Amino acid sequence: MRGGGKRLNIFVLAALIAVISFTPFIMMRSFAAQNASNFAVTPGEVTIFAERAANVNVTSADAQTMRLTVTSIPTGKGLTWTTSDKSIVQVTDSGDITAASSGEANITVTHTDGRQAACKVKVVAAPTENWAASADTKWYDDNKTSSAFTITTAAQLAGLAKLVNAGSEDFSDKTITLSNDIDLSAGEWTAIGTYAQPFKGTFNGGGHAITGLYINEAGAEDQGLFGQIGSMGAVKGIRLSGCVTGGDFVGGVAGQNSRGVQDLNINGSTVTNCTMTGSVNGTSGVGGAAGVNFGAVTNCAATGSVTGTDGSVGGVAGKNMGVVGVNNGGVVSNSAMTGSVNGKSSVGGVAGFNHGGGTVTNSAMTGGVNGTSNVGGVAGYNMNGGTVSNSAMTGSVNGTSNFGGVAGYNMDVATVTNCGWLADAHTIGIGNDENSQSTDVTSFDAAGTPVTTILFDDYELKAAVNTSSEMAVRTYPGASAALKAVASPDIAKIENFAISGDVTAARVTGLAIGSADVTVSALAAAGARDYKAKVQAHLTVLPGPPKPEPEPEPEPGPDPKPAPGGSGSSGCSAGAGGIAMLAVAAAAMRGRKTKR
Repeated sequence: MRGGGKRLNIFVLAALIAVISFTPFIMMRSFAAQNASNFAVTPGEVTIFAERAANVNVTSADAQTMRLTVTSIPTGKGLTWTTSDKSIVQVTDSGDITAASSGEANITVTHTDGRQAACKVKVVAAPTENWAASADTKWYDDNKTSSAFTITTAAQLAGLAKLVNAGSEDFSDKTITLSNDIDLSAGEWTAIGTYAQPFKGTFNGGGHAITGLYINEAGAEDQGLFGQIGSMGAVKGIRLSGCVTGGDFVGGVAGQNSRGVQDLNINGSTVTNCTMTGSVNGTSGVGGAAGVNFGAVTNCAATGSVTGTDGSVGGVAGKNMGVVGVNNGGVVSNSAMTGSVNGKSSVGGVAGFNHGGGTVTNSAMTGGVNGTSNVGGVAGYNMNGGTVSNSAMTGSVNGTSNFGGVAGYNMDVATVTNCGWLADAHTIGIGNDENSQSTDVTSFDAAGTPVTTILFDDYELKAAVNTSSEMAVRTYPGASAALKAVASPDIAKIENFAISGDVTAARVTGLAIGSADVTVSALAAAGARDYKAKVQAHLTVLPGPPKPEPEPEPEPGPDPKPAPGGSGSSGCSAGAGGIAMLAVAAAAMRGRKTKR
């Protein structure tokens, strides 16, 4: 019995060591299992508008409609949609919500396996006034010779539209910076810039939110927060939400992101680091970020629904068009769509119609794409020198002719390379491949979902010397790839990437004062293809707290004598973990003696 007791205690000790040693591993495995299937509704929270009739009563007949999407595997299969209050918002079996009256309600979707996800919907009555009536241009009038302006209110933003649309100022070589979040829901919006009078300056949103965008101009061209961005114009750093309805060339951020001047070989305009949440509706040339893109759309994401009643409908860009005669085409890069895209022909998760040397690269679609002909998870119609590369989709693609997981119709010297699609969502990658080239276009399963797109929550990072701050990124369409971050120059340490929901965060610790570019890349898993996903942000390291004064060295004293029975300085010392284990073992032994 005594020998057995000793063996039991040794076993207890070994078990304790094993538990402590493997606890991090167990936690990591359970964390991974918990996040293995990200079942969520996109968007998670949205504001839509209910139209007001002449008698100021809310009427559902003209109500705003948009489609919610589930980011899960598989998408759209075995789902039941319910609303907490039909009098406020109604929902169909496809996830289409319709505003009924002002208020708030929750939309819940239930999967057949029991999982649930929800979206909070706020319905507000559509405004009866237009922001043009309260436009404030004083910020410009008092400083006309300046090259830099700051605006803080919705009325001042409306003043920018008034100045540009009237032809008073196109803001070439000038910068307008937004320094506050602003709410536009009190009035209908008039887009900044027209075909005749485009905006040619730089608008820097500074990562601020512009909420409540409401445009209801059915049949009107060039609709969006910006109607037309002209040559060399730039819009960046906006978190936009709202509802836009127009005719041709409709986008959340811009109706048209325009071409450069061909004869002078001037680059086109840019839309960078922007997000759009809500609904965008039009006829043809409809996109979540830009309806028509002749320039570059980079680091952008759209969440919600994009719907066109005709053709060229895309989650990010409806028409992505190259500039003939210029050595650059329309570019959509490192961008993602996480909602639904709906149209007739040339309907794509990222770009509806990609042609004329246009390129789509490192982009992702996680929602549903629905059309009739030329329907693709990434690009609907890719032709005339168009290129689609390093992109993937995990949603569903539905069409009647020429539809595929990556591209619907690839033709006329067009290229699709290193792209993938979720096998469960579709059966083929390219619906019709004619007189073109496609290489490394393969499906993947849910466990092997790649990362093609990485987006920062904030592209202006800040840290301090010897102080840590958080850096957050989102990955699309998958979340499993390991991430690597590098600061150049090396003035900060970036470590400890950890996934929490759909965000991956890391700690940034400043090493030296200065500025740097931070590049985050996704590392391909062993045996998997490399989709070359990466993104860049700007880091500023500021002075940190002063270092504490070092403690004075103690005066040397006589050598301590070893304790009676001790081994002195030449003996072995157990670490804290060893002492703790010995204490646990001793307690176990005492417990055994007590029982005897």
